[in-house]
Amino acid sequence: MQWAGGFGQAEYSKGRWTAFANVSVVFNGYNGVDYFEKKELHDGDTIIYVGAQDTINYNGKTYTNDSEELVYNETGWKWVGGFTAKAGVNFNVTEKSNLFLNLGYLSRTPQYSNVIDNNTNSFFLEILNEKIYAFEFGYGYRSRKLSANINSYFTYWENKPFPFGVSVPDPDDPTTFIRANVNGMDALHMGAEIDLVYRITKTLSLEGMASYGDWTWQSAETIDIVGQQFTFDAKGVHVGDAAQSTYAGSVRWAFVKGAYINVKYTYFDRYFSNFDPFSLTGANSRRESWKIPSYGMLSAHAGYTLPLKKTALIFRANVFNLLNTLYISDARNNQNGSSFDINSAGVFVGQGLTFNMSLGFEF
Repeated sequence: MQWAGGFGQAEYSKGRWTAFANVSVVFNGYNGVDYFEKKELHDGDTIIYVGAQDTINYNGKTYTNDSEELVYNETGWKWVGGFTAKAGVNFNVTEKSNLFLNLGYLSRTPQYSNVIDNNTNSFFLEILNEKIYAFEFGYGYRSRKLSANINSYFTYWENKPFPFGVSVPDPDDPTTFIRANVNGMDALHMGAEIDLVYRITKTLSLEGMASYGDWTWQSAETIDIVGQQFTFDAKGVHVGDAAQSTYAGSVRWAFVKGAYINVKYTYFDRYFSNFDPFSLTGANSRRESWKIPSYGMLSAHAGYTLPLKKTALIFRANVFNLLNTLYISDARNNQNGSSFDINSAGVFVGQGLTFNMSLGFEF
């Protein structure tokens, strides 16, 4: 994948007011190369496939997988352009508090997994940009003891793709399936968030956050994919692939100069499984997907910065899922049936206790 882009921004500041506006453009190039398929020998309209263990004679010459004339299976390049326009304004109510408002429009180029089908190394049918209209309003407060941010958001998202597209029967061979994007799937994301830090002492602080969202699909359509009509009604069905409510609290203790330890607990709630929109027809129109059980995770983090003359060594250690909690990290509704519950869902179990350590050098 390759990309090129440009960015421009203007800022204004006077008294209690600050404002900005920016525009950006991007061109993304997509190219799929399958290193697991047999290599190809191209001779006009003829393609000869040569595997890792193959030896093939063609036009009086012997070819193996190492022959220079062979190339990998490749889609060729497809370029897609997009742009963004954003603007915002901030007003300092007092020396400690401020109000802000942000607006934006994005014509977002699709992610790689919605451009190239990695099962067949071919381009999806009908590739369109996502269109996002965003509004955000918030309030901030800063004092010696307390820092807090509160914001609300409203985002309307057109052509929001399902990850990796959907599978539909090939009209030329109903026994096989092809991957396609379901364009016209629109979603409404709105909600509110708060994060805060309370400094009990110079070395001990409490941190917390809460996020509550209401993310729903807004589409009920009949669409045409390779000459086939598909009808679905997903209006009001919750968007999957992320918890719509998240709550977290942590304690940070800087027990000696340059060192800290942070213990954090995060709770995930209202997490809905992904679904196939074509399952929402007839009696199942607007039917909610299976909701993944809520879960919480405890983590611990520590670090120490050892200053040298003009440099520093930075030690860090992290432990994730400290309690080795068993949880479902992702799910697909009706992957093994059509009961819209745990009995037919396909699930991915999350990682158990993991840890890592790092050493950095700052100069």
